[in-house]
Amino acid sequence: MKKRSMNIINWIKRFPLVSFAYLLTALCTSFALYNLYDGSRAEFWPNVTGKVTGFVSATQGKNQNGVTAGYRGKAEYLAVDSHRIAYRYSLMENSYTGLDIAPNNQQITAGNSITVHYNPHNHQESRLALLINWHMVLMWLGYAALFAIAGWRWHRFLIRNN
Repeated sequence: MKKRSMNIINWIKRFPLVSFAYLLTALCTSFALYNLYDGSRAEFWPNVTGKVTGFVSATQGKNQNGVTAGYRGKAEYLAVDSHRIAYRYSLMENSYTGLDIAPNNQQITAGNSITVHYNPHNHQESRLALLINWHMVLMWLGYAALFAIAGWRWHRFLIRNN
């Protein structure tokens, strides 16, 4: 086993950029798997009825005049709005609050009843929507593929030229 570990260490020393690319591949794959896990772990959580208490909107991209679209230099920009629902739910005489996106783009107003899925081991952790964020999963898998291909190509280049 000691000889094999020395070979791995020598390979890393011989190809540091390739090793770094493969490390980034592993990290990006880990992030993608975590997003899959995080999105699906609430699937079997119990639920309770909660009340919508309000909305939180964060806008990025406004200029000094409050305009949400325009030109900055030569590039056009557009504001990104993030709308989240603030809600309250009660379990065993304790009251909890949460903040999440609206499930299935429902039209929700303050005071509406809403289904809240809560973690049975940590009642403060809750979700409204039981969704896997596929955008994040695909983004991290794309980065992983990019780093894997770059590392593989760089390794082939170094082997051919040595």
